[in-house]
Amino acid sequence: MIDLHDDGVAATRCSCPYDWGGACKHVVAVLLKYIAAPEAIAQRPSLGGMLEGLDREALVALLVRRAKEDRGLTGWLEAELVAGMASTGAQRTAVDPEPIRRQATALLSGGPAGAAGAMKGP
Repeated sequence: MIDLHDDGVAATRCSCPYDWGGACKHVVAVLLKYIAAPEAIAQRPSLGGMLEGLDREALVALLVRRAKEDRGLTGWLEAELVAGMASTGAQRTAVDPEPIRRQATALLSGGPAGAAGAMKGP
């Protein structure tokens, strides 16, 4: 992937294992081809442009699928959504702290065996 701006190459990325600094031969080859025949290089729309083309259902499915693979994304999405709910005054749902308390107590006192027991209901 190569990001071109008006003043030149902004960023490059390749999936090859080259890591000795500078651009790999694949990036160089694409740039040379672009210099010789710019129309031969496919230009991809921006991420925003690609996402705008999705309907709501497809966008939700994409986010959920990716969040299942990336726990960091899950946490970020949850934080953003909670912050958005707070700013719009959306009603919060009460959480029963007892199951969480049971799990924490079991984890802190019994290790893995305690954790297995904590996952069971009352």
